[in-house]
Amino acid sequence: MDKRFGFLFIIAVVIVASSFFYFNTTSQASPPDEKEVKEIFEKYFDAIEKGDVDTAIGLVIDTRYQDIGSQRAGYQTAVKEDVIYSIEIDSIDQGDSSFMSNAVNKRLAEEYEDRYFVDLAVENKTNGEFKITMPIVKNQGEWKILILPTEIPAA
Repeated sequence: MDKRFGFLFIIAVVIVASSFFYFNTTSQASPPDEKEVKEIFEKYFDAIEKGDVDTAIGLVIDTRYQDIGSQRAGYQTAVKEDVIYSIEIDSIDQGDSSFMSNAVNKRLAEEYEDRYFVDLAVENKTNGEFKITMPIVKNQGEWKILILPTEIPAA
C-alpha cells in the first residue's frame, strides 16, 4: 500500500509541475522589439505612400471594414488623399489599453493572447500632428498592426 501511495504521489507531483511549467512558458510571448515594430509601421506607411495597397493590407488587421473589397477601396482612397510626413514610436507597452472600451478590450484579450500597445507620434496631411495608440497583435505567428475605429481630432 505504501509503494502505491508513493507512486501516485510522485505522478501527481510530476503532473502539477508539468502543468505549471507549460502554462507559464506558453502563455507569454516575448514582446516585439522596438526595431521590429518600427519596421512594421514603416513598411505599412511606406506602402500607403507608394500606393501599394496589397502590401499595406498584408501588414494589418483592419476592423473598420467588413470585407477585403471595402478595405481595398478605403486604402486606395487614402493613398490618394493622405500624406504621411513622419511617424515616431514613443513607447511599446503590454498593459495600457485604457483607451479602449471594456468590451473591445475583453474581445482583444480573448482573440489575441499576444498583444502590445504602441504609442505613436504621427504627422500627416489630413490631421497634422497627433498622438495615437495602436495595438500590435500576433496573428498566425506574425506581428500585425490592429486598426480599430478611432476618432482623430482634426488639425
